[in-house]
Amino acid sequence: LRKALKNIEEPDKIFVTSLVYGTMQHQLSVRYQWEYLTEKRLPEDISILLDMSFVQLYHMDKIPEFALVNEAVDIASKLHHHPEILDG
Repeated sequence: LRKALKNIEEPDKIFVTSLVYGTMQHQLSVRYQWEYLTEKRLPEDISILLDMSFVQLYHMDKIPEFALVNEAVDIASKLHHHPEILDG
């Protein structure tokens, strides 16, 4: 993680580090919060994106909810060019 964040500004390093370690720490509890809402198994990258989004929503307070949701949808759209994946 340190190597990947080498050329990133300090406030962004702190945020990303908190998000990554927070996602690792709370992965089971946040996955439990959203997983029952899906009818089918999601691709792993989308699952991790949801985990990270839920960590931001419930365990961090720096990003407004509307911005968090908007960014998650934008990232999911870039990861998968199949909109039906977002229909749940």
